[in-house]
Amino acid sequence: MIAKKLKLKPEILEIAKKYFCWMMFRTLIYTIVLLIIFMATTSLCKRIIRTVAGIPPYSGDGKLAVNAQLNGPNGVFVTLNNEIYITDALNNVVRKVDKNGIISTIAGIAGEGSLSGNNTDIYDPKGLFVTANNQVLISGSNWLYKIVDGKIFRISGKNGPGSRGDGGLAINAQLFLPKGVFVPSNSDEIYVCDSGNHVIRKIFNNGTIIRVVGISTQAGYSGDGGHALNAKLNFPYSLFVTPSNEIFIADSLNHVIRKVFSNGTITTIAGIGGTASYSGDNGLAMNATFNNPTFIFVSESQELYISDTNNCAIRKILHNNTITSIAGLGPLDCAYTGDYERAHQARLNTPIGLFVTKEDEIYIADSANNVIRKIGIDGIIRPIVGFSIVSDKIDFRLKLRGLNFPTRVYSTQSALYIADPYNQVIKKVEENNKVSIVAGKLGISGYCEDGTVALNCTLNHPFDVLEDEDSKELYFIESDNHLIRKINSNGTISTVARNQYRSFRNSSSTWISKANFPK
Repeated sequence: MIAKKLKLKPEILEIAKKYFCWMMFRTLIYTIVLLIIFMATTSLCKRIIRTVAGIPPYSGDGKLAVNAQLNGPNGVFVTLNNEIYITDALNNVVRKVDKNGIISTIAGIAGEGSLSGNNTDIYDPKGLFVTANNQVLISGSNWLYKIVDGKIFRISGKNGPGSRGDGGLAINAQLFLPKGVFVPSNSDEIYVCDSGNHVIRKIFNNGTIIRVVGISTQAGYSGDGGHALNAKLNFPYSLFVTPSNEIFIADSLNHVIRKVFSNGTITTIAGIGGTASYSGDNGLAMNATFNNPTFIFVSESQELYISDTNNCAIRKILHNNTITSIAGLGPLDCAYTGDYERAHQARLNTPIGLFVTKEDEIYIADSANNVIRKIGIDGIIRPIVGFSIVSDKIDFRLKLRGLNFPTRVYSTQSALYIADPYNQVIKKVEENNKVSIVAGKLGISGYCEDGTVALNCTLNHPFDVLEDEDSKELYFIESDNHLIRKINSNGTISTVARNQYRSFRNSSSTWISKANFPK
């Protein structure tokens, strides 16, 4: 019999069953997607963005936050009573974790987002601030929102992106991609990074909006030593205002941190304007370099924390103006590792949101890893919000944006193997949380001949994977090439079954037929 000739184990035969189910499932999904797209085209004039295909990573409401799923979390804010607010940006919602660790959605509709600035949906929420009286300020798309008593209101932004409105009411003003928002502890005035217009704007208690830093619509890097209104910024992402009215700004695309003194003078306090790199730790902050710093926070002890986003690190400027990295290993090590270890040994991936409590506990929106992590006063980093997978000795958090509809996770005593079909690879996660590719080329589909080294092979939607317990060789389905293949002990690829009709016998002696199904 063919099964005996191929010397396949029952586990291998089980793959064929899953292949048939997978292809039938795909056919059904394609049909549904086409129908949804057809229906969606009839309402394009409403300018509503909705999820029409796929399953976004959004789950967990009403349950423990550590088991929830986020999608590109951006802003994070912790209140005095230890409630955590999160802008779950790619899910178009704002979420809250209560004191008991339970997560809920407080604004927006997951998978949907309005470009019209209405009071029902929000689109791409970024900045976040919770006032002393529990009003929640959110920046999203081209609008600024406020949540009061569970109701959401637009407080600034009108008629799409623009820059008009200074000197008038904020409700009638235009914004362009606002990000950071901040309310000083000694007033109710609202500061907002009008990032796309390259300025900082301020909304007074009477609703009037003015420009306080930067020249509207003019990106650049200039003005140090002069008045902030004459300086040029380049996509300021966040800000922090002290009780003495000093303004710290993450001037993200200039790759610097700037400070506006209470007399209106602006200066650069960290970074080298226009230089995007990663250097300077343990030296003066003025000589350090950043790459797209996004969120900043001044702690109670007057130390400045920075999300050095594209360097995948959190950095800190001490009282003596020395800078150091306190979490993340730099741009060559953007990944997810290190939970329950010292934070300076952990890996991050595109950290954005940042918050430091009075006790110097640090909350990080580890955005591309889709988790919120916390560095305790003991220096240990741990996940507090986000979806995790725990298997035997391995405790790691899937990079949901790094995977693309993973269809199979297979656990051995020492590793996890993941079929990542739309990235066209098989991945391996080892006990030390190291993630590597064992077959395929990331993002490239194709076909390779038998005998090709697995890492040099182009695959076409690898769907399932398992390991032969005796030989330790990996078997997987390459669904769109209609093959069952094997990674040999020497690291090369070979084909076990091809696309013509094949018969396999499983442990219950029933026959399964696998055909070359049409795509």
